[in-house]
Amino acid sequence: MKFLMASYLPVLKKTFYTGPITFQFVKDVYKVIGYQAPFEEDEKKEVLNKMNSLPEKELCNYTSKRFSKLINLHKEKNGPFLCVEQLMDMSKIEANHVEKICKSLLVDLSLQTQEKKEGKAANKPLFSKGIIPKPDLKLFSSLADPTYVGVTVTLQGIAYTKIDKENLIEWSILPGVENPASQIAFQHRKLFSMASEIVNHLPHADYYLFEDLISILPKDPYTAMKHKVNLIKLRTTLMTILMEGKEKKNVGIHTVKPNVLDILFSLKVGSERTSMQEKLDQIISQNTLGENPFTLSVSQEAWTAYNECNSQGKEYLSGSLLKALAFKYLCEEAENDFK
Repeated sequence: MKFLMASYLPVLKKTFYTGPITFQFVKDVYKVIGYQAPFEEDEKKEVLNKMNSLPEKELCNYTSKRFSKLINLHKEKNGPFLCVEQLMDMSKIEANHVEKICKSLLVDLSLQTQEKKEGKAANKPLFSKGIIPKPDLKLFSSLADPTYVGVTVTLQGIAYTKIDKENLIEWSILPGVENPASQIAFQHRKLFSMASEIVNHLPHADYYLFEDLISILPKDPYTAMKHKVNLIKLRTTLMTILMEGKEKKNVGIHTVKPNVLDILFSLKVGSERTSMQEKLDQIISQNTLGENPFTLSVSQEAWTAYNECNSQGKEYLSGSLLKALAFKYLCEEAENDFK
């Protein structure tokens, strides 16, 4: 798994330097090191044409803001690029950056735009019907930097993950029912006491997300039915206590239907859901073009805690994270495009 660590920037004292930041360009670095970008000539011409003709704002549609700014600054200072390899003249640009920029500029945005439109149309029912109750977009828009806690409830343990817009803040697994086979644990007073203790250990957030439970079926054997009923009791008590606290704090409590996760994260193979932990790194990692809406920065410490869990624990944590990511993504899409 890739660790996406926060970078640490040196602190500069104003007494040393107060002028504007400038970029130092070195001429034809690629000739010195003998570098040739691994693309066909017609591909290089297409990239070169876009680099020289597109303004900074339009370049941002293809590549990162940093690369777009550097390309624009180079053109302003040195004139148009003569070849794609001249990208190496820019500050802190290596061969792998050149190849990344070229690949992104070769993407056909007309096809991407159509795919995005189709994706957004498919997301509308996920937002309006897949999240219960439907989120209040006015409330969501009023929050400067909303935080989310996804919760996975099982009788064995309660996993939670807290995230904000870009970072995984914390995740953990709280103890579940000490003896799930005994009905004593599910008597009202004991159940309320245990659920209150769990809620007290959940971090504060603007939204709490639970996944809808599997329905109780007439053909379920007695033991399976009893297990589902007890799970419903525990989950309902947890949500009730959270809702009681909602009167004091402005929080949203929602359930996310299982098909929302299945569709957004491609978890279904046939009629079966695949392992979430096996796809987790792929889901939250930055892709080549930097367009993954589920990218999340996870600290080394958080990954260490995750890897110390057994397979079942990792699945619980993965599920809690995906609920939070799905809710955040659909609300952001709704805020931007569904109005």
